[in-house]
Amino acid sequence: MKKIEVINSITTTVTAAQLAALAASPVELIPAPDSGKMLIPLVAILEYEFNSAPFSVPGGAVLNIGYSLGSGNAPFAVQASGLLNQLQDKIFEAYPQSPAVQLASAFDGVNVVLSGPNFASGDGSLIVTVIYTAIALG
Repeated sequence: MKKIEVINSITTTVTAAQLAALAASPVELIPAPDSGKMLIPLVAILEYEFNSAPFSVPGGAVLNIGYSLGSGNAPFAVQASGLLNQLQDKIFEAYPQSPAVQLASAFDGVNVVLSGPNFASGDGSLIVTVIYTAIALG
């Protein structure tokens, strides 16, 4: 049996400027683990902090939280509409879509990236907390 490490959490603030460029410039949430270990994200908590203007979210825009930035490799997929286009603070919990997806990239870190075009406007921030564990491989 693989050794499961303790449950960890990490919180990252994604600024308005980072959100505006998120389709082209993913933001790292958890660095890649040490050699011989694999990260297993368990839950993501996204907290949108409204400032003065909501983001203009294009239809179908999805915040993907997962390994190596590749499409189809995101345990968490959160619709940006309903979260980032609000006139008030919002909190959203996301759980993995499929445990099998998590096994795709053993040694990668975890990132957030936007699928779809970048947002046209907005000035809030997004605080992302990921609760995760790691297992020793081999």
